[in-house]
Amino acid sequence: MLLSESLGTESITYFASDSIIYDLKNEKVFLYKDAQVHYKNTEVNAGFILIDFTTNIIVAKGIQDSIKNYVQKPILKENGNIYYADTIRYNYKSKKAKIKKLLTEEDGGYLHGQEIKKENEKIYYLKNGQYTTCSLGEPHFYINAKKLKLITGEKIISGPANLVLNDIPTPLFIPFGIFPLENTRSSGFILPTYGESANLGYNLRGLGYHFSINDNINLSITGDIYTRGSWRLNMFSEYKKRYKFSGAFKINLANTKIGEIGRNDYSLSKDFKITWTHKQSSKAHPNNQFSASVNLGTSSYMRNNSYNADYLTNTLTSNVSFQRNWDNKPYNLSINLRHNQNTITKQVDLTIPELTFTINRIFPFQNKTSQDWLKNLGINYNTNTKNILSAPDSLLFKDISANLEGGLQHSIPISTSFNLLKYINVSPTMRYNEKWFFKKFNEESNDTLSGIWAIREFQYSTQFNTKIYGFFNTQKKQFRHVLTPSISYNYKPDWSKEEFANLIGIYSTSTANKQSRLSFNLNNNLEMKIQDQGEEKKIKLIENLSISGYYDNTVENFKMGQFDINLRTKLFDKIDFKSRSTIDPYKLNEDNIRIDEFLLKSGKIGRLTNFQFDVGLDLTNPQKKKESHLVNEEELDYINENIDNFVDFSVPWSLKFYYNFSYYKPTIESEITQSINFNGDLNITEKWKVGFRSGYDLKNKDFTYTSIDIYRDLHCWEMTFNWIPMGFHRSYNLVIRVKSAILQDLKLTKKRDFYDY
Repeated sequence: MLLSESLGTESITYFASDSIIYDLKNEKVFLYKDAQVHYKNTEVNAGFILIDFTTNIIVAKGIQDSIKNYVQKPILKENGNIYYADTIRYNYKSKKAKIKKLLTEEDGGYLHGQEIKKENEKIYYLKNGQYTTCSLGEPHFYINAKKLKLITGEKIISGPANLVLNDIPTPLFIPFGIFPLENTRSSGFILPTYGESANLGYNLRGLGYHFSINDNINLSITGDIYTRGSWRLNMFSEYKKRYKFSGAFKINLANTKIGEIGRNDYSLSKDFKITWTHKQSSKAHPNNQFSASVNLGTSSYMRNNSYNADYLTNTLTSNVSFQRNWDNKPYNLSINLRHNQNTITKQVDLTIPELTFTINRIFPFQNKTSQDWLKNLGINYNTNTKNILSAPDSLLFKDISANLEGGLQHSIPISTSFNLLKYINVSPTMRYNEKWFFKKFNEESNDTLSGIWAIREFQYSTQFNTKIYGFFNTQKKQFRHVLTPSISYNYKPDWSKEEFANLIGIYSTSTANKQSRLSFNLNNNLEMKIQDQGEEKKIKLIENLSISGYYDNTVENFKMGQFDINLRTKLFDKIDFKSRSTIDPYKLNEDNIRIDEFLLKSGKIGRLTNFQFDVGLDLTNPQKKKESHLVNEEELDYINENIDNFVDFSVPWSLKFYYNFSYYKPTIESEITQSINFNGDLNITEKWKVGFRSGYDLKNKDFTYTSIDIYRDLHCWEMTFNWIPMGFHRSYNLVIRVKSAILQDLKLTKKRDFYDY
């Protein structure tokens, strides 16, 4: 029954599914069962509602069912906010109210209160209030305060409060608290990870503070401290301007102390690591693009400070790049600053800078002739110049003039293509190269001269290729074999000079030597078609099998090159198989020295000198893109782009397995290496997941990097336990933290933070 009463220019609408009783003398209405009242932007729902038109008061209560349960409790809806309660006394004119046992959600947080006074549409005062991010009626944890003030859509303000876990009060106490409710980034403390390292002692990692500077940039500062004297300081900042650019900047400083002073095992390392990533939106500028990927640090940083498999990384590389192209013109400009660092040899190479300018291929006769070879004749131009500063890290800037080398290279290729006998594609190419060197060693004075010296070379090459198709069928299967043979000839005249041997630069001086090389390559592809439930299904049996080699007429000995055989395929969409092998056609003499005599004379094709194969098995379920209604588009994109940093409880198990075999026999002695690596995770129960990573070196008979991760979903909390049982980084780390509403919705748990390296 839906009825309406006029209140001047406005009306109040009410409804009840059981009965509506009027007290006309006292101007009251009694609504029973599934009662509803609507007035302006306010709605009240309850099992029983009393409307008093003389005082503008609405009283809402629940009702008891047949087994005395209190059901149909009052619900107040106002301006898009929803408030659950046991009883509500509400003035629909002044918007004031008194409420018993309130529960409401405010942007992922939940507010409980025993006695509530509603001042107006925005302000609530709560007595014996609780604030939590746990969605349960009896939350696992909450911040308990005798007095709370709620300003809807803005913030919650509390007096003295403490943290309660599973109804057990903790000594964690605050004199007052302000909890922002706006759907924007906010500042706050970052809780640490607790752990123990065999070399560094007990520790707290990642304790710090997050600063939400504005909508475009934030900053987090965290620190690690160890009981044996080591410490780390980490600064991390993310920035983003929509439709313009985005990036992140990280600085890590570390002081790693191992052992005791005076002992043989004592060491003290002062390390740093700087990373910077910057990506420009394609919408920011159609012709200019700027990007950066900087990763540099001390040579011992990864070994001393990484707690995952990254510590095995022994190279650090960086690139800062700017590209420019012009509308309706064939010009392209690229400027790069590069960095390459080997943490084992401590060698550092800085490219400062590298500049490349190209003119795209143009076809001067395309619309002026009917001859295919002339119509397809194209010319383009490329110039490249760079300066490389190269030295061990400790000597890099001590003698820059001696450590700096540069050069400039021009290249003008002219090429065309046409069909011979209809099915053979012919691609001739002529190329003129010129290299400039700016340093030359003077043997007479035993010093280095400065100037400009040029090496010029001319190269001609022709390639012939075609495709040959073969088909054969059985009763239920069809097979197709595609053979792609290719023959190429490359010729260079001898423009070399003796003085070239003394030139110093970044480009090779040997390319001007004469070359006359005939090369061949055979590519094979094998596919099978089957009928699967009435549909035709294509299966690749061999994705690619290639056999290649060459014959060089300009060398005095060993004119025939080695044969390379490569195989790549994927079986059942789960198993990746790759193999590489090398066959040497020449004999070994009695002293096991390679001689210029073919094994073919002895009835053998050649010697197998190298054979490797890799098998990868991926049994992980295909990852589906995560969706959520509790988060904005940018945050959801971040989760999907960094899904490996989270544990997905919706995937029951995953397993990745890798096996590598290598056989090397250049002469009579052979060497075999094998390794097995695997990683994955398994849901032990609905709330427990175990992850693992390990491997075994069959040659050295020892385990490789091994770690075990245990994840526990605690509803509104999450627990992560990482254990490295062996090796230099033998340690464990434990973290328990509050989950956000979005991660609960996506069934995800964090397994890495920004301060994990």
